[in-house]
Amino acid sequence: MEVVHFNQKQLAARWNISEASLERWRSEGVGPMFLKIRGRVLYRHVDIEAYEESSGVEVEHAALVHEAVRVDRVMHDLVIALVPGQVGSGKPVIAIFAQRIEKSGGLRRTLTVFFEKRGR
Repeated sequence: MEVVHFNQKQLAARWNISEASLERWRSEGVGPMFLKIRGRVLYRHVDIEAYEESSGVEVEHAALVHEAVRVDRVMHDLVIALVPGQVGSGKPVIAIFAQRIEKSGGLRRTLTVFFEKRGR
């Protein structure tokens, strides 16, 4: 029996996700097992199928969940920078951010302030 391998590009196309998502998943220890041979990342077809069967969720959904977690981390950092002391108050980060947007006069102004503070 011949062992079939997928490279990162092929697997990303199969699951309709970006190659960057696969890279991030590998660094987070998420996703199917992979091999790294001479700097090349390869996925065995049997490992891909096993992951698909065991995950219990569709891959597209998993990609959305990972993206939502990443966006939440960014929102968390924004709130910490813009409204110190609010994170951990029990209020959802998105609610704190929405209040800040409302107070500052819009998203553009809020992000401008964030990046100005970050640049200091």
